[in-house]
Amino acid sequence: MPMILTLENRGSITHPRYVLMNSYGFVYCEERDMFVEMGGTLYHDVNPATTQMRQLLLAEHVGEPVRRFTAPIILDLYTTKDVDQATIEDWCLKATRLILHADQHGMGPVNESLGLISVNWAKLREIGTECDQ
Repeated sequence: MPMILTLENRGSITHPRYVLMNSYGFVYCEERDMFVEMGGTLYHDVNPATTQMRQLLLAEHVGEPVRRFTAPIILDLYTTKDVDQATIEDWCLKATRLILHADQHGMGPVNESLGLISVNWAKLREIGTECDQ
């Protein structure tokens, strides 16, 4: 059975904290490199947590071939203010999350597969206005 991990919110709106939980309700402890009932690693930022989650999931698929696909993500930014690209990239990184409903659809398109989805906001580029498309 493939590993299914979830990112669980354990903090508040003002103090977000996250743990990685497996399908048995155990949380990941970086110090011990294992899942434990209590005392797992508490992440203060979602990005290191999702990076660790990705590494744990990939560990089950070492040596397997990988196929890569790409699909466009469109950001329509409505504003009268001048906003530089670095500010937009930073906002996108902090404000967006891709969610995989593994409990309903599995970790990949077929049994024993793993589909990892990511957005590289550093490759964001302006393509014009909606009217240009």
